[in-house]
Amino acid sequence: MLKQVLFIQGGGEGAHAIDSDLAASLARLLGGEYEVRYPFMPNEAAPEYIDWKAAILEELRALGDEAFVVAHSVGGAVVVRLLAEVGPPKPLAGLDRDHQLNGDLSEVVQDIRAIPVS
Repeated sequence: MLKQVLFIQGGGEGAHAIDSDLAASLARLLGGEYEVRYPFMPNEAAPEYIDWKAAILEELRALGDEAFVVAHSVGGAVVVRLLAEVGPPKPLAGLDRDHQLNGDLSEVVQDIRAIPVS
């Protein structure tokens, strides 16, 4: 079974298209053992917490146990608030929330690979 990674985009006009390079790079760096999911968040140009919370919860529920979440910019803020308010619907292996994910994803990849997944 593939290990799952949920990548949550940042906000702003065209953010999903822009962050798709990061999600693709992450998938490439992690290799074939991992499935990187990259959903489109609603109203990305003017993100609303309640809308993103619902979309992210739906994505989290669709994951298996012990998935890893990577969240960029406003996506990270929403994920942290959501987890503080309601907790994860399933056990997570980890969370990497970075306000400014850049082209160098080596630390994120290290974080993901360092966590043993049962």
